[in-house]
Amino acid sequence: MKKILGYDIYYKIDVEKLSFSGKETISGESDKSIWLNYSGIAIESFRVNGKETPFETDQKEQLIKCLTPYTGKFEIEIHFSGKIDESLNGIYYSRENGFVFVSTQFEATGARYAFPCVDNPEFKAEFRVTMDIPSDYDGISNMPPERIEDHEGRKIITFQKTPRMSTYLLYLGASRYDMLEGKHEEKPIYLASAKGKMQASKMPIGMASDTLTFFEDYFDIKYQLPKLHLIAVPEFAFGAMENWGAITFREIELMVNESTSSAILKRVDEVISHELAHQWFGDLVTMKWWDDLWLNESFATFMSYKALEHKHPEWEIMGEMVTGETGGAMTGDSLRNTHPIHVEVKNPDEISQIFDEISYGKGGSILRMIEAFVEPDNFRNGVREYLKGHSFGNAIGQNLWESIEKVSKKPVSKIMDAWITKAGYPQIEASVNGNKIKLHQTRFFLDGSPDNTLWPVPLTVVYSDGVKSFLMDEEEMEIPLQSFQYINSNRTGFYRVKYDGELNENIKKVAPTTMDKFSRWGLISDYSSLYFSRKISIDELISILNMFQSDMEYMVMDEISGIIMSLHNILQNSRKIDSFGISYLNGMLNSLGTFKSGEPINITVIRGRMQSVLSLIDLDYAKKTANRLSDFEKVSPDERQSVAYAYAMARNDLDGLLKKLETLRVDEDKIKIISAMGHLKGNENLTAVWGLIRDGKIKKQDSFRAIMAASGEAQNRQFIVDNMEEIVSTLDRFFEGTGYTSRFLESMIPYLGLQDEKSVKEYISGKNEPSWEKGVRKGLEYLNIYKKVNTE
Repeated sequence: MKKILGYDIYYKIDVEKLSFSGKETISGESDKSIWLNYSGIAIESFRVNGKETPFETDQKEQLIKCLTPYTGKFEIEIHFSGKIDESLNGIYYSRENGFVFVSTQFEATGARYAFPCVDNPEFKAEFRVTMDIPSDYDGISNMPPERIEDHEGRKIITFQKTPRMSTYLLYLGASRYDMLEGKHEEKPIYLASAKGKMQASKMPIGMASDTLTFFEDYFDIKYQLPKLHLIAVPEFAFGAMENWGAITFREIELMVNESTSSAILKRVDEVISHELAHQWFGDLVTMKWWDDLWLNESFATFMSYKALEHKHPEWEIMGEMVTGETGGAMTGDSLRNTHPIHVEVKNPDEISQIFDEISYGKGGSILRMIEAFVEPDNFRNGVREYLKGHSFGNAIGQNLWESIEKVSKKPVSKIMDAWITKAGYPQIEASVNGNKIKLHQTRFFLDGSPDNTLWPVPLTVVYSDGVKSFLMDEEEMEIPLQSFQYINSNRTGFYRVKYDGELNENIKKVAPTTMDKFSRWGLISDYSSLYFSRKISIDELISILNMFQSDMEYMVMDEISGIIMSLHNILQNSRKIDSFGISYLNGMLNSLGTFKSGEPINITVIRGRMQSVLSLIDLDYAKKTANRLSDFEKVSPDERQSVAYAYAMARNDLDGLLKKLETLRVDEDKIKIISAMGHLKGNENLTAVWGLIRDGKIKKQDSFRAIMAASGEAQNRQFIVDNMEEIVSTLDRFFEGTGYTSRFLESMIPYLGLQDEKSVKEYISGKNEPSWEKGVRKGLEYLNIYKKVNTE
């Protein structure tokens, strides 16, 4: 197959039979053979250039192969049909208020479940879609309707032809919708939800318009489509999906109203910005193959934070990128079972497993490091050159590095080649050597083992008279000692720093007052990693945390709170960290005070997070807070999670949580109650909660929340282990084709293994699921690390 020029698809949706049928014409050029991807579809006729043509299907390889050789231009005509099922991949449905909500999720290889196609990002084509749906339904696709007709009691919508794009970006949606409308300049922006579920203001439309304005200026390219839909999907595996011009979201990631917490408000704006960044980086210019998936996701990650930094400087949002994206990536990338940013992808099972903290967080963090290295204007101008040079086409990562290098005149390709092809990252060890500081780089492993892998590391070193830059591309180097303060200014570098001897003592003295907020966060994160790698004791770690007990910086408070919660769950004797945590959290909450209207948004968010941690580790606090469940909707939205947790911990009352759940309308509040259910104790409670999940009383997309919470609770782990077969197989059915089961197992195995390692390993050994492989390996590695920290 040489190329595909276009698809003309007639798609009939039967909401009674939950099925589809269609006919399509595919035009293209062949160099010899014609083949298409498909899965689970009945092929009823197959014609090439007007003639019935013999073909064979290979369901295992997901291929239709034309048995007659063709060279040159062709037109394939296919009639096909299939079922619309409940899995959250391909074309699927959910039921809402007595009607069916049909939606699609085609990334990475879901389009082949809906229609025969060349399901490969390099084979871009134009799409003309016609949808045949019930007369009381509406249809949404990437482009606006060209015409709408009534035919025999059905509605026929023909949409305008799309620009050239990849199959994974096509969207087909049919339901009864509620719709709000706004504009970006003269282009309409629609906010869509299932009918009767529009719980949002027009705020998401304003967020989208402001972000489009920022990106149009930053990229120097206008948004290319004539409209934009933001679609709240009732059941959705992912957070959102960047279908060109028809972006889909979980309801909680889009709906903003009076019950929306400040944390979710920021999250909604960030997710909208992330998906809009993809409209240029991913949709307008697309990777040639999935081994460059990371470039799509890392760029959208980095750019979403840049957009919010511009729109809301008061949010100090780049701090959240560092604590969330960089911090999470550094943890995952410190395992032996990590992977390079750039991964060779051979089959669909591998694609779903690389949507992880490396592709998003590490990739975004490396881009932040390169921007600091070449300077922001050069970075932006290089990105502009790249996008303009590859618009409506495909590209590889090297094309971007060459564009930035051309503009900046710096060795971007050399640095990026090393950082994207090597797994892991360095730790820079710093020690005094006469009037110099000796630097030594090694690869950092969370298990503490040594490794001599080297990287070209762009160092930013803070001196009292300013920041100096060095490129460390050897195992050792020396830098001046005079007026030295610390390494890795603003934590732009993706590496850890370990100060030895007198430097370590000096850093501990000056860090709280001298370091910038990013570096204070980084110092705490580095010491936490040293604890897990068995280089320092729990007492030493707590002494470091105590240095920052009066630091009111959001990033610092968030990191310390996270360490307290993590170690509470991991340590079988958590008395020391709990004692510190209860003292620290009560002290900080006393300093923060009670909620005040108009206070800085980050104060509201961190107060709620600290209250949630305290509810889970301090029963006395939980008992005092549990009473607020009766006035749940009157509690500040950011504090409601702590109330739900407190009720579960103090009352252990499933009926009370269920009664509250039944009264709630907003997904965000429901999720808080569902998460709290995982902290209920006793097999009777847990059996009932699992029954709600298994029987569909809790949304598929939210089912994992209670299971993850239960895995973190030491008293609940045996229940999960004893029912692991049913739990994992059910979640795997819910999230088939998404890679989520691998992620669940990665998170669950370390905690469950602390409870019953033998049973967990017996369960795993009896499975041979390629799509779980990476998650299982990482989970077992975390388990070994957690076992070691429990030996102290």
